[in-house]
This record gives sequence, C-alpha cells and structure tokens, in this order.
Amino acid sequence: MTRCGLMPSEIKTCSQFSRKLKGYEEFLQKNAVSYDVIRGLITTNSTVREIALAQIASGVRFDTSDLRTVRRGVADSKLTEFQYQARASKKAMLDAARRRSAETVQEFQCDAVALLEKVAALPTATTRSSTSRQMAEIAQDAARPLPVFETIAGSDHPREGEQRRRHR
Repeated sequence: MTRCGLMPSEIKTCSQFSRKLKGYEEFLQKNAVSYDVIRGLITTNSTVREIALAQIASGVRFDTSDLRTVRRGVADSKLTEFQYQARASKKAMLDAARRRSAETVQEFQCDAVALLEKVAALPTATTRSSTSRQMAEIAQDAARPLPVFETIAGSDHPREGEQRRRHR
C-alpha cells in the first residue's frame, strides 16, 4: 500500500530522518549523499553514524560499501582478540572449503563425463561376453568417483541390489 506515492517503509525512513539526522539536512545535500547511504545512516547505531558523517565531511566519496566497512570496523572493535581471531579463522576455513569444494566438483564432473563416454561407446549388438567385460570395467570405474559423489550429493541413494521405494 502506498501513501502519497511512498511505500510504508519509505514513510518510516522519512519519519526517522528528522529524528536521527536532524541538523544534517544541508550537509547531506551539499555532499550529495545518496538515498541508500542516508537510509543506511538512519538504520545504523549512533557510533557508526558519527564515524560515517565524519568521513563524509572529510570530502571522500562515500557509498553503501563504505558504510558496511564502518559497521564492520565498529563491530570488530567490540570483539576481544580471541573472538576476532576465531572469526578470522572461521572465515579462512570457509574460504578454503569453498575452494576445495569447487575443485572436488570439477574433478567429479571430469570423471563422470569420462564414465558417460564409456557407456555411450558400448556397442549395441555384440556378444554377451564382450559386453559383460566392458560393463564390469565401467562398474569398476564408477566405483572410484562414488565417494566424491556421496560427498557432493549425499549418501541416501539406493545401493546396488537395493530396491528404490516409490512415493505414491
């Protein structure tokens, strides 16, 4: 629902502006601060707001990414050294896991393509013994990427010899 062409969230922002940024109207206009930054200044705490306004006053270009940086800096300053190091370690581990995950998926895709090419290369009309030999080789090749597949897609799929349950 809109009133006067504004969404309710925008009306709330306008009403908070007069309370939280009172006296800064000309300053924000003079420094051509974007609407997104103004919204961010309204929603943030007073410490972050003061630091951000000081940076804007220094004349540097200031956008929402700079506001995020200020918020992160204020939040970091409240952490103990141990908490800061723990968070940095967690971030490093997550980044390493993402990289390793991407490499693992890439390796699996290569193995899967090679396996599918072998299946596609099976002759259509041959003797049973040569086909069964090739099928055994394919099954052996398929067993190698299985642990990687289970890591990526989970291991709750039916194994050889198990019946797949139908959902009705």
